[in-house]
Amino acid sequence: MLCAPSILPPIPNFVGIGDSLTEGTDGTSMQNQLVLLPYGSQYRQTNFGISGETLETMIADYNTRGHQFDTVITRTPWVMHVLGGNNDLTQGDSAQLIYDELLELWAMGTEDGAGVIAATITPSTGFNPTQEAIRLVVNAMILADPTKYWKVIDLANKPTFVDPTNLLYYLPDGTHFTALNQQIWAGFVNADLAP
Repeated sequence: MLCAPSILPPIPNFVGIGDSLTEGTDGTSMQNQLVLLPYGSQYRQTNFGISGETLETMIADYNTRGHQFDTVITRTPWVMHVLGGNNDLTQGDSAQLIYDELLELWAMGTEDGAGVIAATITPSTGFNPTQEAIRLVVNAMILADPTKYWKVIDLANKPTFVDPTNLLYYLPDGTHFTALNQQIWAGFVNADLAP
């Protein structure tokens, strides 16, 4: 007797969009850690973290990156996690411009059916006092209106991310995360992916 073939549900996609923090350092990336965790392992991982990217270039490149996961095209659920803004701060962008570009990027993902997970901008020893002040303003703006995304991770205020001089969690450049801190970040994302 022949059995009807089973139809498996599509594997959802998890797409990271960002700069070198998303791309990964110290021999790994957040997504390499996420795939080892219970909920993260249920997603097909795509990492579009590119060193030097700004929010402007993330938006410009969205059609060749994020848009391909549009649920209308793939009929597959997806999550888009955005961590960006560090390079925008160092090039002198204003708080309003950075926030407006985040809004645009989140909206593009949402329009394509993504569950958007936003994140606050983490500190860096490379920021001057003006840039640090702008970072804090942007982060307050990100957290002020949760209707703009599906979920948010206030990464900047998590205990292991607050001090960029702590070499247990940050590399000596004071910007990029150690493998341990990327594992911790993955834990926060994994929790957000829980049903």
